[in-house]
Amino acid sequence: MRKLVSLLLVLAMVFGFAAMANAEEAKNAITLTVSPSPCLDPQRNQGLEGHYVQIVMFEGLYRYSPTGIELAGADSAETTEDGLTWTFHLREDAKWTDGKSVTADDYVYSFRRLVDPKTAAPYAIDYGQFLKNGTAVANGDVPVEELGVKAIDDYTLEVQVESPCAYLPAILCYTTFYPLRPECIDDETLDDLSGKPTADWAWDVDKIITNGPMKMVYCDETQKIVFEKNDLYWDAANIECDELTYLCMEDKNTSLALYKSGEADLIWNFPSEELPGLLAEGLAHTTPALGTGFLLVNCEEGPTTDPRVRRALSLCIDREFLADVLLAGAKVNATTYIGGGFPGATEDADFKAGSDTLLYYDPDEARELMAEAGYADGFVIEIPYTNAVPDYQIVFEYLQAMWEEELGCTVVLSPMDSGAWGTARENCDFTVTVQNWYADYLGSE
Repeated sequence: MRKLVSLLLVLAMVFGFAAMANAEEAKNAITLTVSPSPCLDPQRNQGLEGHYVQIVMFEGLYRYSPTGIELAGADSAETTEDGLTWTFHLREDAKWTDGKSVTADDYVYSFRRLVDPKTAAPYAIDYGQFLKNGTAVANGDVPVEELGVKAIDDYTLEVQVESPCAYLPAILCYTTFYPLRPECIDDETLDDLSGKPTADWAWDVDKIITNGPMKMVYCDETQKIVFEKNDLYWDAANIECDELTYLCMEDKNTSLALYKSGEADLIWNFPSEELPGLLAEGLAHTTPALGTGFLLVNCEEGPTTDPRVRRALSLCIDREFLADVLLAGAKVNATTYIGGGFPGATEDADFKAGSDTLLYYDPDEARELMAEAGYADGFVIEIPYTNAVPDYQIVFEYLQAMWEEELGCTVVLSPMDSGAWGTARENCDFTVTVQNWYADYLGSE
């Protein structure tokens, strides 16, 4: 789970300020930046920026609003006393961009597609596990038709869960559960290298059919994606944005330049060292994020298979210096994998309250561990990372300096575009690289 729940509110926030930002124009238009080739396939996406775009293209049974979770594609829902069966009554005014009604069969198709092994969905088990037989289907043990979801009629959807789940509405807000029209993707091709389905169909303006507040009218996934207000959307009267443009930018310094010049109205990512100046100018806004950045270490081969080596690398990281000085306070020193601040937390009762940490800075202990493991003279560390995130360059240059100076390692940095970096991670072609985790949903009792 890698998405940031608070960013599910972006759609409402963007549409809320659109009229104010462009009051003198005849058309309310917003321009944002994202990385090139965001994945627009709901069941196969696992990236934040694909998520940012999908929330304007599609809509599921529920949605996040500024006031919380509310029904969207359904106008009512009930559950059985044992909590194992949920029945959703779909909006009869919900339409696809080609004018056809959104039906229960469309949800059945997408839910099955999520767990179908042929789809190779990254979150097949993460999210499929909540549905009856979801894990068994994803593992290939039972046919996809046995998934606990069925259409009672065109506008009644029944969903069975493995166990009572009071926070199912939060889960169903996630893009993984957006409905799809099968004719969009019945002929999707397989990637020549991985053998997995591609998501190319989702960038095809002539093929893509969606049900969200905006409809795609132009797409060059490496340059620009343009949306216009979807007049067939059931809640179109409350959508103030007429046009939404995503500029596909690999270089976040370029994104920042476009923002400063007024060519982009909103950007997600920029070099952390710019934050103090942007805050002083009133050009940036910060908010806590339920997410953690961490190092991904190859435990399958090489010296890093030894836990003493991994521990030594960790002990040479001064996280407070890295967060407070090098990253200019834009990040917070992480002491646990999952941070604090979940809604409902108090000073005395937080998700991470009382948890111990081994994340301290001690190069002397690190050198002792390296010697014990037989690497007193260090070893070669290969670090691929995407050059689309400016902070990664800062972080890895710091780690390069520390691991070479304190441990005698030779650290080879390999900045690359996002696609190549994703492939390197999938193939474990690294000693160390970077990974992020963000909360996709908020659970409750």
